[in-house]
Amino acid sequence: MKLLHVADLHIGKRVNGLSMIEEQIHVIEQLVTIVREEQVAAVIIAGDVFDRPVPSREALETCEKFFSAFCEADVEVFVIPGNHDAPQQLSFCSALLSSSGLHIAKAFD
Repeated sequence: MKLLHVADLHIGKRVNGLSMIEEQIHVIEQLVTIVREEQVAAVIIAGDVFDRPVPSREALETCEKFFSAFCEADVEVFVIPGNHDAPQQLSFCSALLSSSGLHIAKAFD
């Protein structure tokens, strides 16, 4: 069984006022290609999916495309929120999404 572990994606990051989204999309596309070519069974995304607790619309759309591509490739995805994420928001609809292979850890009480 092959696993792919990534962390600290910081989708939506801006550096000196410049969006990094194009570079992030490029990296995400490479990850999806690796998953397909290497027949990865599961992806673990360990923390800091977004760069801030309230991500931009652009960051949310990018993340949705990312998650959807893995689900379409029939890969289980396990997401653990990081300190830059808002766990309650990231795990919204997690029970529903898990049936699609996207498993998002909920916030701790």
